Amino acid sequence: MSRVLFPLMARLGLYRLLGSRPGSVQPADVAAEHRKEDFTIAAANMLIAELTTFSDDLAALRDKPLELGDLEVCVISGTKPVRLEQKLRTAITAAHRATAASLAGGTFVEAPQSDHLVLFTDPAIIVEEVLRMKL
Repeated sequence: MSRVLFPLMARLGLYRLLGSRPGSVQPADVAAEHRKEDFTIAAANMLIAELTTFSDDLAALRDKPLELGDLEVCVISGTKPVRLEQKLRTAITAAHRATAASLAGGTFVEAPQSDHLVLFTDPAIIVEEVLRMKL
């Protein structure tokens, strides 16, 4: 989406309408705050700012990976096929697998009922992995 489209969608209320649905599974007070705060014009502008350097940031991580030693890292990846994003989702999952495999303490975990928003669609996997890790 463009620099113009996100703020316009926020002004029209479409950003909130389209984006807040996944967060509705949260407790009512958290979902209400999510709808109120995360889809404003300011939030849309923040997203644009984050996306501006996204590709360069990923390339920098690829070219100079973080040195994590044997730190335990769990990469959880939503693998649910989404018709319009299948090619992209497959590439993202492959990148997640490669990231986990490249780390001495890396583990890859599939979230087969989730696509991008594992936090909302399958939070139990996140909880299980956090509890499994040797903190």
